[in-house]
Amino acid sequence: MSGAVRLVWGDALMRYVLSDEHPLRPERVKLAVELIRDRGLAEEVKLAPPREASAEELRLCHLSGYVELVRLLSDPFMVDAIDRSEIFEAGFASEEEPHRRGDAPGSRHRRRREPGGG
Repeated sequence: MSGAVRLVWGDALMRYVLSDEHPLRPERVKLAVELIRDRGLAEEVKLAPPREASAEELRLCHLSGYVELVRLLSDPFMVDAIDRSEIFEAGFASEEEPHRRGDAPGSRHRRRREPGGG
């Protein structure tokens, strides 16, 4: 299946940090986009500004159970009700994606402070 290719890119992505340890850091995203532009591939795509994905869109590339687990982990009132084995099986309690109480995936996704900002 083929169709139009969109490259989601904008300055907002440079302020989005999954976590300090996550490999998808803003600097790496910027370098990837620069490489795409340097190779002339950006001329073949339509640029789209970043926005929050809907649950339906997330389920296009993630299992429903995973999307629901991330939603629950992001809710400070629900996180304690989750079976810890589910967290481990989803990979959130691994060395690559550590899970700490009060450090749910949704809460760790944060915007980088602006220079000089409070």
